[in-house]
Amino acid sequence: MVCSFENCLRGSAVSHLNLEISRKCNQKCFYCFNNSGISEKTGIISFESWQTILGMMHESGLKSVHITGGEPFMWSKTIDLLCYAQNIGLDTSILSNGFQIDSLAKTHADVLINLKVAQISLDSMHPKIHDYRRGCEGAWQQAMDAIAALRELNVSVEISCVVDDENVSELIAIGNFAKSIGASLIVRPLVSKGRASTTKISSLCQKRLEKSLIELKQANVNVVCDRFSYVPVIESTDEQNWQQNIFTIEPDGRFRGSRGFVYGNSSITNALELLQVS
Repeated sequence: MVCSFENCLRGSAVSHLNLEISRKCNQKCFYCFNNSGISEKTGIISFESWQTILGMMHESGLKSVHITGGEPFMWSKTIDLLCYAQNIGLDTSILSNGFQIDSLAKTHADVLINLKVAQISLDSMHPKIHDYRRGCEGAWQQAMDAIAALRELNVSVEISCVVDDENVSELIAIGNFAKSIGASLIVRPLVSKGRASTTKISSLCQKRLEKSLIELKQANVNVVCDRFSYVPVIESTDEQNWQQNIFTIEPDGRFRGSRGFVYGNSSITNALELLQVS
């Protein structure tokens, strides 16, 4: 889709970018809204191209980039891209299931330590339940090892918990765990998209969720909103984000929601088009 200048944003720069670096993932969560999985490809856009894109957007006002996926660390160049983004002055953050982070904390501590925040997915305090929900044996231990490694580096951690009827009863325990390690908690009610397109949380689950949030607040658990508004919780998520100069780029360079922005005299609807701008 080539959009006209009329349906591109004018007059203000993109200030924050959610970057889906790939849809490849070592896990297969039943609720994944963008259908990520092990069979997806990485490196659809080259590292060098992403460098150029981030550099150009930074020059025109980009302040921060949140790298996600899929699982961002399934791509071998994610650490290098984080390092590049940090070196040009961008605030960096990640959303990860914990893949390889304990190892990366040893080999690339200099990059991880400069993250503004690391969001790590955790759906249960019970390993078997978490692994089942995420379609991957060992997923729980991987998440816990990642959280421990990040806290050892004094990286700010936000535990990202997708909530539905199956695990709503665990929210208090997850919140208490977050509090015990000095982490924040992002509560994400299941979104009926992607692999969960036919799944909805029940009215009973919604009531239990609301009650749990009150209890968490009373217990001084730091429950926070997703500052990056990455997950499309409602149909108008992307449109609301655009008004805040927040964009999400999909792995092939397209801006999620078929919207674009004005760069110089050009109407940009795919990040790759920036490579053609002289």
